[in-house]
Amino acid sequence: MKLLLTGDGMPGEALQLCDPDSVSETEFEHEVVGALARAYSRYVCFLFGGTFVHPECGAKRPDLVLVAKDLSHWFVVEVEIGSHSLEHHVLPQVRAFVYGEPQADCASSLASKLEISQQRAETLVRLVPKAVAVITNRRDDQWSAAIRALNAQMLVMSRFSSPSGLRAVGIEGELRAVQESLGFGKFSAVDRSVRFPRRTPLPEGVIELVDQSGAATDWRVSFGVGALWVTKVLGTPSISDGHVLQLVRTRDGRLLLRSTD
Repeated sequence: MKLLLTGDGMPGEALQLCDPDSVSETEFEHEVVGALARAYSRYVCFLFGGTFVHPECGAKRPDLVLVAKDLSHWFVVEVEIGSHSLEHHVLPQVRAFVYGEPQADCASSLASKLEISQQRAETLVRLVPKAVAVITNRRDDQWSAAIRALNAQMLVMSRFSSPSGLRAVGIEGELRAVQESLGFGKFSAVDRSVRFPRRTPLPEGVIELVDQSGAATDWRVSFGVGALWVTKVLGTPSISDGHVLQLVRTRDGRLLLRSTD
């Protein structure tokens, strides 16, 4: 038995776990949107109209996306009820979203829903870190292991109710950004530096960056007029003048300097 106790408003009232089989996928999807909006207030959650194509799985379209409001990362979300086939339905979709090729309608959908330019939406799809998550209404260790094996995440969302009609939603698990984009900068060969917008979240002083070759090197961060300069401490970077680079932060706090080519 699973119980969820209410807060100060109705002390002592218990909520009983609802039968997961009693809800349709459409109803469950609607509840997921509302729950994600409350649980992840730093994100925008909406129905997604984009398509991913995988050579073996074909064209697949996820249910939702969850986009960080600062556009640093995003989640592709598939809503599944536990009665669906793991092997024949769930995993092919997850595989397509993780490893498939996003189509043009991905950027179009993001541009429309987020009210951003088509160019910015295309950058979001092409360069900004994306993670894939499955949200289901039933806990299943086999599902969890198989989904994790495809480098995706899984949440379990349960519905609760009381005899008086009080309702609640319980969430097991947490969505975690694997990587976050901190911004884009342009390399100046004369200054041996990358010029980033001043708002880029980096501390002043010497930091360690993992460059395009995979080597960890020291760079100095300094603030200028309207810009933030990141300069290699020793040596000259093997980067062409005017090249645009992306700064990415991993889950463990490492900073990566990536080419945008």
